[in-house]
Amino acid sequence: MTDLRPALSARSDAMALTITDAPDRRRFEIAVDGVVVGFAQYRRRPGIISFIHTEIDTSFEGEGLGTLLVKVALDIARAEGLAVLPYCPFVKDFIDRHREYLDLVPVERRAKFALEDAVPPHTGDGRHRALLRIPQQSGRVVVDIGG
Repeated sequence: MTDLRPALSARSDAMALTITDAPDRRRFEIAVDGVVVGFAQYRRRPGIISFIHTEIDTSFEGEGLGTLLVKVALDIARAEGLAVLPYCPFVKDFIDRHREYLDLVPVERRAKFALEDAVPPHTGDGRHRALLRIPQQSGRVVVDIGG
């Protein structure tokens, strides 16, 4: 299991986090102790997922939950072979800060999101780096950040 503690504050160490794809609501949801506290809304078309809005409950802002939510959502998009269109400014900024996700945005669409100058990192063997492996059939990701 991936240790995600560096991305979260000390308050988060006791929280049970769950990230779920809720396709009926067209969003990924992040829950703390079973209560949904944020989401990344999307639109899907064959081969493409467009992220349009991300929101975290104000009582959890600054805890790193939005970053974790977007990271997992992008890792799921990668595992499903989806191209990503980051219309949501938070998702776009995440990709801009984490260039290993740039390859998810089609080259011909990067200029629209001001991502055209970035070069994604490589593993050394010519393939782009995938940071988290998620089974393609999985609609739910449980993140263990406890001690």
